[in-house]
Amino acid sequence: MLRDEKWIKYALGILKSVHKGSSSISEISEKVGGSESYIAKIVATLRKADLITRDYSLPKKPDQILVKDLLVIANTYKPSNDPVGKIIKSMLESLTMPITEIW
Repeated sequence: MLRDEKWIKYALGILKSVHKGSSSISEISEKVGGSESYIAKIVATLRKADLITRDYSLPKKPDQILVKDLLVIANTYKPSNDPVGKIIKSMLESLTMPITEIW
């Protein structure tokens, strides 16, 4: 499933909210401004990717979560195997900026 910029924005907000101590979908939803059902879906995806634990904490430090991690999870772009696709794939792999730099 392709996810858009809105998904990434909410995922960043969720990770930040959890890092600051939010411990429920309703609390996270209130802080990031999204509907509880949409936030719950994103949280479930982030849990499957091991970026949020069952008890609403981050399993690693926020500066160890990379923008690339979210882009891979979001599956926003699947590069082809042609020369341009290979360049784009290489660029995605080189994204090593921590999410804390864009919070």
